[in-house]
This record gives sequence, C-alpha cells and structure tokens, in this order.
Amino acid sequence: MNQSETQYYNGSSSSVRTGNVKVFLVMDALYLLVVFGWTLGLSPLGIDFAALARPDHLGPVAGELFSGMLSIFGGYAWMYFLVNLALLYGCMALLLVLTRILGKGPWWLGSIAAVLFMANPIKTEGVLLLSGLRYLLPGLLGLVVLLVYACSRLRQKFRFLLLPPAAYIGAVLACPDLVPLFLVLMVLEGCFFREFPGRSRRLWPIVIVGFAMYFISGQWAMEGAWQPARVFVPLYLVLYPIGLLPDTVALFEFWPVLGWGCGVMLVALAMLLMRGARTPLLTFGLLGAVSFRLLQGARGVDPVTLAGGGILVIPLALLSLAVAGGFQALLERPRWRASVVRLSTLFCVVAMACQVWTNVHWLQGGHAVRRFRQAAMETAAQHPGQLLAVAPDLQYSGTVPVMYAQSVYYDTPFSTALPVTGLMPLSLAMPATIDVLHYSPEKMTVSVRGHTSATPDKPRLFSRAWWQRRSHPPEPARLDLEAGARPFPVVRVPYE
Repeated sequence: MNQSETQYYNGSSSSVRTGNVKVFLVMDALYLLVVFGWTLGLSPLGIDFAALARPDHLGPVAGELFSGMLSIFGGYAWMYFLVNLALLYGCMALLLVLTRILGKGPWWLGSIAAVLFMANPIKTEGVLLLSGLRYLLPGLLGLVVLLVYACSRLRQKFRFLLLPPAAYIGAVLACPDLVPLFLVLMVLEGCFFREFPGRSRRLWPIVIVGFAMYFISGQWAMEGAWQPARVFVPLYLVLYPIGLLPDTVALFEFWPVLGWGCGVMLVALAMLLMRGARTPLLTFGLLGAVSFRLLQGARGVDPVTLAGGGILVIPLALLSLAVAGGFQALLERPRWRASVVRLSTLFCVVAMACQVWTNVHWLQGGHAVRRFRQAAMETAAQHPGQLLAVAPDLQYSGTVPVMYAQSVYYDTPFSTALPVTGLMPLSLAMPATIDVLHYSPEKMTVSVRGHTSATPDKPRLFSRAWWQRRSHPPEPARLDLEAGARPFPVVRVPYE
C-alpha cells in the first residue's frame, strides 16, 4: 500500500491497534449476559413449533443448520438460545471492529455501536425464538461482507481483488435476503473510498451480480415491494422499537399526508445531521440502512406487533454505526467532548433497560404458552379422539408471538400433536383481558379488553370521544362468531 492508503487504515494519529480491544470484547460479552443471560430458561413460544416441524422453511443454509441443531439439542431449549446468543455476540464483535476501521476513532465508539445493536428490541425475534438464527445468520454474514470489503479495498494483491465479490456471492447464496447488500457496498465506497483508485475492479462485479440476483429472485415483483410505507416505516420502528398502537396506525392510514409529513421531517433531520456532523460513519450508517431497505420492501414489519422485525438486523447494525458516528462528531467539538461519554452511557443504559423490559414480556408469554399446552393436554386426555377448539386463538400478546393453536398442532421434541383447530384469532396489546361469555357448537361470544380489540363504534377522528379514547382505556369489546354450516368443536380448551 502507498502512504495515503496506510494512513487510511492506521488513522491520522494512532494505530488501529491502539487501545485494548480485548477489554471491550469482554465488556460487550458481559453486557450481553446481563441483558439476555437470564432468558435461557424461556419456554418455546407457539411460533417456534412451526419452525421445529418444518425447518426447511427457514432458508437453504439456516434450515440445514437448524435441522442439525434439532437432532443434536432435541428438547433442550436453552441450547438453541445459546446459539442465538453466540451469533448475536459475533455481530457485536464485527460491529466493534467495523466501527474502528471505518471511523478510525477510539475502540469504545465501536462498543457503543455494539451495545445499541444488541439492546434494540426490534430484533428480539432473532434472539428469543428457537429459530432465531434465520435472522441473526444473515446479519452476521452481511457484517462479514462489509468488513471484508473495508479491509481489502485498498490492497492491490490479486487475492484481495477476489475476496469482496466472493464474500458477497457466498453470503447471498447462503442467505438470499442479503441481495440488497450490494447497495450498501456502493454507499460504503462513496463515503470512504471515492478518492482511491480501483473501484471498478472490486465494486462493479458485485453490483452486476447483485442486480442480476435481485431480478432473478423476483423480489421486485412481490406485493408491496415498492410501497414507501412498507419500505421505510420499519426504519422508524428501529428508532421506536416498542410498536405503535392500532389507533395510531389507523390515523396514518386515514390521513396519509401525516405519514408523508413525518417522513419529510425525518429526511430533513437526517440531512441536517449529515451536513452538520460531516462524519463519513454517520452518513454511511444512515444512507446504508435506507439503501438496504429500498430493495427489501417485500419483507414488511407489522407496526403493532413488530412481527417480522428480525429482518431488520442489517439496517439496525447500520443505524448503530450511524449513532457511533454521531458521537464521533461530538468528540471533535471541544464544547461537547467532556459530555460524550456520559451521553453515550445514558443511551446504552436506556436501550438495555428497554430490551430487559421486552425480555420480561417474552418470558411471561413463554409461561402462558406452557400453561396453555398443559391445559390442552389435560383436555385431550379427558376427551380422547375429539377435535378441540382453541377459542379464541391468541396470536400475539403485545409483541410476543404466543400463537396458542400452533403450540399443540405439531409433533416436535417439545410437543405432541393434538387434534385442535383455532377459532377467532386475536392479537392483543397488554395489559388485556379475554372473557369467553358463551361457547357452543353454533356460536361463541367473547369480551375483549385491549388496545388491539376491534370495536364497531370507533369515534370520528379528532372528535372529543376520539381524544378521550386516546387517554382512557376503552370499554371491553364484545365479539361474536357464528359457526354457520360447519359447527364448532364441542369441546373447547380452557385457558386464562
């Protein structure tokens, strides 16, 4: 490498190896154990049982790996979670190194990015589902591709020319969800390496392969692939990872101009931050996250239950890099330099507390599924051979995918299949209550209290009743379901 290239990797005043990186790796591991270590006893949730029964649906490589885990781990749930934590820690370590190489700042900035990534609840599916590797493995491979490109970009030997395309193609073949990563590499090139020669030999082969794979995969033709709300709202959920209320979602659907207005303000804020900070790491993180989601619109995230949030691992990692870049910009301002450590520590503590709060709800959901499964097995033993009704069939308890009917529908190392059918699927925001007022083969009536319960008499938007409902819990909703020509099962599984 020539002198300018050497200065890029080493930084202007210190070596990349300056500082004790091992200390930050150990500390990040401790933070991970504090936040997630006590969740190893989580019981499998309803959504887990479908993955256990059909691991081939997880993807080409993730499915094979999960099948191997299934044959080795059997019915020991903590072993699956341990694999998820190992993958999550691998992502944290890669973020730590990537922040240092790209930002050329102190190691603790990389630790900030790693902790904010680890403690964001939007990716909880990737950690607290038995099949979480379907989300974390693409994240790990994607970060490896970014690190390989950053480390080999300025090296001229032939093997360094082949490494980035080979890493990208291998990652995409293993995890097709990583196809949009070629746009992130274009942003990486523009933010950090536009002044150095050799772009065409490394980047353009990846871009050509990426475009070809994207069109061959047919993702561009899937429903919602180019809907702005479906593409970009998940990025807002990364910043607000506790989910929206159904009334809030209905408000934006009824008044699309409000959504566009919020989007314009967020874009203006991002542009002001990039212009004011003038830090390539901040610019790369923001533009990289947007570019990745640009071709990921076919994979949406439910704004209320956060279902599908695991697909945001790469955008979350990039936005974590952007936050580290923001703190790096503050370090360069003498007025803020003394407050950066305190401010970044506060960010991390708040994020970790938010993740712990989410973990508590997931543990409660796991206990609820275990109680339901016990009740279902007792009911099946009392009524052998009879079809049982799961009514109502609870899908999401807040953001927890309990999915009661699925938890007893499959034969897995954790369960025996029971003859059940789900009726009246509901997703509720906690705290909520469900009371079955009447159940018979002809009709069922349920009283539901919760923010996600649908009421037929919704008040007019911005009316007095609407504002009162925003600040006061609504009255329980009465939901009726009639069997019609096909009667419901005679026996219903009782549960709380």
